[in-house]
Amino acid sequence: MIKKLMPFLAVIFIFSLAVFTACTEEKEKLVEIMVHDTLYVNVEIIPVIIDDIEINPEMISVGQSITLTTNITKESYVGDLIFTWRANGGTFNANVGDTVTWKSPDEAGTYTVSVTADDGAAYSGFGKRNIGVGMYAATADTYYVGAMNCVGCHSGIRTEWAETGHAHAWASLQTSDHAASYCNPCHTVDFDQVPGNAGYDDAPIAKFENVQCENCHGPSSFHPGSEGNPSISYKEDNCITCHSGDHHPFEADWNASRHGVASTNHGSENSRCQPCHSASGFIAAYGGGVEFNSDDPGDITCSACHDPHSAAIPYQVRTIADVTSVEANRQTAVIKVSGNGQLCVQCHKARRSADTEIEEGYEHFGPHASPQGDMVYGVSGYEFYDVQFEGSFGGENTGHAVIEDACVTCHMYATPYPNANTGHTFKANPAACAKCHGIIDDFDDIQANHDFDGDGAVEGLQSEVTGLMTNIEVLLVAAGLDTVGHADIVEALGATMNDTLATGEPDPAAQELRRGGYNYAFVYDDKSLGIHNPTYTIQLLLYSQDYLEGLINGKGKSIRETPMLSAHEKAIVPF
Repeated sequence: MIKKLMPFLAVIFIFSLAVFTACTEEKEKLVEIMVHDTLYVNVEIIPVIIDDIEINPEMISVGQSITLTTNITKESYVGDLIFTWRANGGTFNANVGDTVTWKSPDEAGTYTVSVTADDGAAYSGFGKRNIGVGMYAATADTYYVGAMNCVGCHSGIRTEWAETGHAHAWASLQTSDHAASYCNPCHTVDFDQVPGNAGYDDAPIAKFENVQCENCHGPSSFHPGSEGNPSISYKEDNCITCHSGDHHPFEADWNASRHGVASTNHGSENSRCQPCHSASGFIAAYGGGVEFNSDDPGDITCSACHDPHSAAIPYQVRTIADVTSVEANRQTAVIKVSGNGQLCVQCHKARRSADTEIEEGYEHFGPHASPQGDMVYGVSGYEFYDVQFEGSFGGENTGHAVIEDACVTCHMYATPYPNANTGHTFKANPAACAKCHGIIDDFDDIQANHDFDGDGAVEGLQSEVTGLMTNIEVLLVAAGLDTVGHADIVEALGATMNDTLATGEPDPAAQELRRGGYNYAFVYDDKSLGIHNPTYTIQLLLYSQDYLEGLINGKGKSIRETPMLSAHEKAIVPF
């Protein structure tokens, strides 16, 4: 149906089961109009407007047919129009002409039918209508269509997703002992109780059950295409809408963690640091198939550690790949701890070693913050490989490297409601130690088996380690370390990189201070005061103490064998 154009009039028709939209993509024409004796203005005239797509009947169910007719307004200079019809589902009896019949698909949902009217020369118009099949038609420009709409291009991802908990979220709710309607929003696609976008609240049908692609990526009725590019965000918002509250307070726990502020540190702006200071950087570095997104880097959020598309690793952990240590003591090692703890080692590892730090110095002295993976595995400390000493260095990993899931077991110890704790503060919990060490209230309740710091008392392991570090601080100052104006010993050691001889050559005395102090920095950055690896920690500190005493007392570069090196002795009991 074609009629004469009425300027400045736009009409939108809305039916109970169908919504029409006339788009303004038509080619336009400027017409000069006199509005005063001396004033002329240019007015845009749209030569072709599709006013409406009429439907008959207005109500349609699965598998039924409907008649579609276009109503057109056009200028007199526009030629004869050719009509081309398209739809994102169903079939036409013809795809030309101003009136066609469309048969709906065999699945309920909202479907978009569009028509282009073109005179084959200069002018065209475009219109589209949402049609509800077995449900109300979506009134939103983009609406939900269900995961099966994604299979054509993303079948591999969909196959992996089908094994995740999200893919079975509806069934898990229904088979639980607490299924209720107020649970539906987190077990379906877009149950927001706002009509118009064809989510589960508009159409409580099977295609919108479970947590699907569109829960995180947004409605995809016009994807692929510039109008319908999916949302990809690394922020925690995607997850905390559901993973929060008193019963599973992931949001509150994560917000209390250091991971929640990782990008506010300096690291996310440096390409070398991005993999461990941003979700986007971590995913790009560890097999996510994406590039770093500087506009939306994210903190170390849920999607950094958990792959929403795959359950190949328990708890949908993104990677547990082996980690090769930094070259230290002229060798490297493959760090491999138990289970999902290996995820943590991807970032919690040394980046620098004594091999270069001692000789050349560095302002940020030490292995780089958080070398816990190396400490647990018993590598990357300074083992005095280039110094002659009695006996051999007995560095080794401990039971902490091989207990189930390693880091996770102690640092993600979870407790149920009503005092729910998801473990996502990542703060080690003494309750996790009970299985091996008995019930303790504090980590220092784990006793050492020797007076390692020489203060005349056998104390808790952390107290012994603290005592050894105090001994080394005293020895470093006695050996010439200038601590004035520095926040701590590690910062003072970093400042020695500027110590040179009159010739401009590095000062050998500064190198000896760094040699004696490197393990102090290693233990300092580990932060566990020996808990991660008691034997390795004690060895590193005792050897450093012996070396510094030799420098001061004229013993030269020899180190005595420490009492804990015999085969039957360990740093703590029982372990």
